[in-house]
Amino acid sequence: MFDLLRRYVPPGEGHLVAEIGCGTGGNLKFFRDHYRVMGVDLSQEAVNYARQRVDCPILLGDFSELFIPYWSDISAVLLPDVLF
Repeated sequence: MFDLLRRYVPPGEGHLVAEIGCGTGGNLKFFRDHYRVMGVDLSQEAVNYARQRVDCPILLGDFSELFIPYWSDISAVLLPDVLF
């Protein structure tokens, strides 16, 4: 996933990558070394655990409402484990 992302969004603190359905923060933890990151998940337990693992904004709830203030800053949105 990182190889594909970096083709379109070069690594660096100037880029914010948002993960929808971040779960316990495994992907955020990895991507934090390459980008500014933030996540959102519907599970309170997952969000609590992810907040302990990764130093970044992790929001609880529906992404369509929560990301509105961040849209202009987001360089990429990841949905690797989300089912609609």
